[in-house]
Amino acid sequence: MRGPFLAVLLLSSAVSAQWNPWHSPQELVITNANVVNLLDGSILPNRTVVIKRGRIEAIAKVGLISSSPKIQIVNAAGKYLIPGLWDMHVHSDDLPSAWDDNILYPLYIANGVIGVRDMSSNQDGLKRRQERIEHGDLLGPHLVMGTALSATATAPHFRNISDFVEPAVVAAKDKTPAPLSAPLTLSRLSFLDSPEILQRARPVAVTAIHSEQPLAPFTPEKSMEHLTEALIACSPDGAELAKERKATSENRDPDGHWAVGMKAFASYDPAKAWDHFVEISNSNTWQVPSLVWTQASANLDRSGLGGDPRLLYVPHSVRLEWEPEKLLRHADAKRMEELKTEASRSAQLVNDMHRAGVQFLAGTNSPEPYVFPGFSLHDELELLVKSGLTPLEALQSATFNPALFMIKLDQFGIVQEKHVRTCFC
Repeated sequence: MRGPFLAVLLLSSAVSAQWNPWHSPQELVITNANVVNLLDGSILPNRTVVIKRGRIEAIAKVGLISSSPKIQIVNAAGKYLIPGLWDMHVHSDDLPSAWDDNILYPLYIANGVIGVRDMSSNQDGLKRRQERIEHGDLLGPHLVMGTALSATATAPHFRNISDFVEPAVVAAKDKTPAPLSAPLTLSRLSFLDSPEILQRARPVAVTAIHSEQPLAPFTPEKSMEHLTEALIACSPDGAELAKERKATSENRDPDGHWAVGMKAFASYDPAKAWDHFVEISNSNTWQVPSLVWTQASANLDRSGLGGDPRLLYVPHSVRLEWEPEKLLRHADAKRMEELKTEASRSAQLVNDMHRAGVQFLAGTNSPEPYVFPGFSLHDELELLVKSGLTPLEALQSATFNPALFMIKLDQFGIVQEKHVRTCFC
């Protein structure tokens, strides 16, 4: 099976300097590349990768390359080839106007981020951006909408698997929609196993054939954004804290919202946490921790923060708002101590979740202060490794796992040789 060409060299600037994606040749050949297999972490050394019409045609040790103006050759010079990265939690619409689309989105591409899952609130604005990107009018990553917003979207590329946590099927007799009586628990590698879905759905369901709906939406995978939800569930006072958190959100009380999180940290119960994490692991629920966002908040008082070279890519007016002195006006010594505690405990929380088998999606919450679009996803992968994930698992959280979550392994997430029955990316 062929898949779209989504692999990026780790030396992405070298490739971008030689290949314009909007005016690409009919055939692109990358030579001397070390191809990373994201399934097992193995490396195929010194491979030649042939891409025709934007799709990987072949990966081989040796290739005969003809000379033609329609063929472009890029020498990877021993660099590594991986699938394009995904940032599974960003905000591109809820931003100051200074974050022009032509500034924001190319930063993702420059850092090898070929897809983002946007959690912004303006669905129409996101649709317009997505159309411009797909039509080539705007240089940017593939854009899909967050789970809270995509339920009402009509275009297929705005659908996430987690939109269908509460699926409706057709009852056998009266043909009226009926919810499944209990969530399905399927292996992440068997989410298209329709016989299992149909068997588990009885007796309330007939089949998707009767309702003329695809089978894939029956899969109940979902995601948890940031770590507060998981943390509250790990407290003996979880039910009460959840009520408090909801009230603070409804009342737009940020200090009260923060206080609930601190209570959850203080009352963390390791035994209850373990049971909860195992339950998460068994229920096809993915965690997006956004550690880099928590870490950035905890480092606002760090010396030299204003000298970060990545600030050169941030609009001037935004840089002024990000000045540490301004940000620290809203955080006294007690709050900074709490922020540092949160960052440390968040890393331990991810470690505990990982040991219990929870699966992760990499996300950054960019562009919050000092969470840089594109750049900070690399930081997130490093923080995931520091929190207990293996380097392979961290890479998977930004490549293979997002593709699996979105049921798009036929398009994203893997670089693999043609004869294997999986996609190329």
